[in-house]
Amino acid sequence: MLLENTKSHEEISSPFIIEKIDNINIPKVEVKEENNERNLEINGSVAFENVRIYSGDKLRFQENNPNILQIRHLRKDDHNVTSVIDINDPKKELLTISNERVKTFGGEKEQMLINGKKWDSLDYLNIYWDGYRVEVDPEGKKIVFCGHEGEDYKSSAKWEVVVNNQKWNTKFDDHINIASSVGGTVYALGGPHNANKLAINDKEWMYKKYKSDRFSPDEIKDVGVSPDGAVVALVDSGRDKEDYRRYISIGDKVGEKYVWKNNFYTTSHDKKNVIAFDNNDKHIAIYGETEKSGAKGLIIDDIPYALETNPQKIEYMKFQDGGLVIQYEDSLGEKITEKITLKEDSEQIQERKEKIEEEEKAIVELRRLLIEKDIPASEIAIRLKMAGELESVVAKNKELNEKVSKYLESSTSWEKKYNELEKADKNKETQIEIKEKELKKIKTIMLEIDEILKGAGKVTFGSSSTISSKNMKIVLDLINTSKSS
Repeated sequence: MLLENTKSHEEISSPFIIEKIDNINIPKVEVKEENNERNLEINGSVAFENVRIYSGDKLRFQENNPNILQIRHLRKDDHNVTSVIDINDPKKELLTISNERVKTFGGEKEQMLINGKKWDSLDYLNIYWDGYRVEVDPEGKKIVFCGHEGEDYKSSAKWEVVVNNQKWNTKFDDHINIASSVGGTVYALGGPHNANKLAINDKEWMYKKYKSDRFSPDEIKDVGVSPDGAVVALVDSGRDKEDYRRYISIGDKVGEKYVWKNNFYTTSHDKKNVIAFDNNDKHIAIYGETEKSGAKGLIIDDIPYALETNPQKIEYMKFQDGGLVIQYEDSLGEKITEKITLKEDSEQIQERKEKIEEEEKAIVELRRLLIEKDIPASEIAIRLKMAGELESVVAKNKELNEKVSKYLESSTSWEKKYNELEKADKNKETQIEIKEKELKKIKTIMLEIDEILKGAGKVTFGSSSTISSKNMKIVLDLINTSKSS
């Protein structure tokens, strides 16, 4: 039957190798209340007692490492302390923030201590907002704070970054969304609209911004940095689209190098993208919402991968042994763990896949159009036959045109050669005429000289007979004229 809704003769191959693997054991972290006390438990064991949970009963995990947790707890001396720990080794505190009472000219005040030391750079800086705005980079040995001056938040306040007790020169308007460090590379993202920027190691990260009369300015909404210095910036922009999309800009510490052709739908800040780098930055994977409908998916090296079901939360996403391992719960609560590996010719496979899918989509749309317009398949067959005959006529016409073009080209070439020969002959005739005129002139001059010499008679050096000065001048002039001719 004509235009059947069947698969293409060429099988649609996937650029990925998918393996179902055993679930990854992720430490279970929770706060349990017993006897009016809240304790932090990791895998059922108490790690910290008398824990104070921030608003919303949410545990504060870091941006740069989901295993690093910030907690507030009560010490035995009845002082509240904030500790930053790695849940894989909770007994080792990566950072401790405490307070002590110090005397001042006006009395006493609370002074904050970082690992027992006072940081002058944090004076007059409000760094507490539902927990301390701090992240620890154990590998890069960096502690990164961010905050604004004054006790109360104001939209006019300048937000600042402090790294290891050193203030950045770069300031941010209105807010800082992220301030962190990976492998010693410190980055901060913040500021609204025109003031939005990403800074890396205290230098603004540069990228090609797109301007549009219809949409607000480009705005970097999320960022990922690898230990080797690769940078992924997720930019909300109205470029080339009817609606905003979240574009994926790939670069280094300085700025953008290129933009992926695939992108995401824009989402609120709490629906963050998840970014994973492999060793040596050979592969990059990003998870997020792909469409306004809420559909979620992965983009790996600019190739989209549709997950079997919409994950409620990504529990684990990391490159291991050449592939991306991802673990999540589906909409039915089932835990899914799989390893996704790109084939060596994944780009070519993806191109073929997209071409086949486009062709199949076009056939489906054509069928819909035929049904909508009530055009019988027999009429389409006749039109296709006519189109085939017309194509044959066009091909013959093209062949004739090519032959005529060759003849015209040959004719033009011969005409050009003839004109060149004719021009050469004319030049030759002109040269002969010039030489004949010169020769005639020389003969005339020689006759005049002969007549003058005859009139002079025999002249010697000792003779009194001489050529008059007038006649001598005539001879010289004739000789000079002969030389110049």
